[in-house]
Amino acid sequence: MYKYNRYMIKTQDWTMKSSLYEKEKIEYGNQKTREIALKMLRRNIIIVDIMKVTGLTEAELLRLQDENARF
Repeated sequence: MYKYNRYMIKTQDWTMKSSLYEKEKIEYGNQKTREIALKMLRRNIIIVDIMKVTGLTEAELLRLQDENARF
């Protein structure tokens, strides 16, 4: 029983670490997508085209544009 409990704890620990790693990969990908979209916005590429390339919504692109507006 003791070995089984240790095994379960190790399995849960590995699962948690794996889950965190996957979450970090997704967050990294999302950040890169936003960076690419921002570069495209700065080059005055049509929002519809940016939406097609990045998969971001119009609202997300407009929010990104507002957050990074140059004064």
